[in-house]
Amino acid sequence: KEFDPDLSDALSDGFDVVRFVQDALSAEETEARLSSLARAEQQLSTVLGTLVSEQYGELISEVKAVRELEEKLLHHKQRVEAVMLAVRRVRNVCMKPFST
Repeated sequence: KEFDPDLSDALSDGFDVVRFVQDALSAEETEARLSSLARAEQQLSTVLGTLVSEQYGELISEVKAVRELEEKLLHHKQRVEAVMLAVRRVRNVCMKPFST
């Protein structure tokens, strides 16, 4: 799909935001630029909405997978902490005879 020129420039890798704003503020046709940017924003919002709608199921699946991984990670972290406490206790018991 062909985007508004203002939007196309903003999507490029080398887009210079500061330069863009300076140019927009110094331009004679501020109203035309503002209107163009509003159209570009609407166009981008429409495309983004379409993409999210098309991939909604996949996005939800990924969110669920991340939540499951977070739960597993938390469980493993708790187990690691328990092992670390057990190691400290064993170390303290083993060191007691040598500390006096």
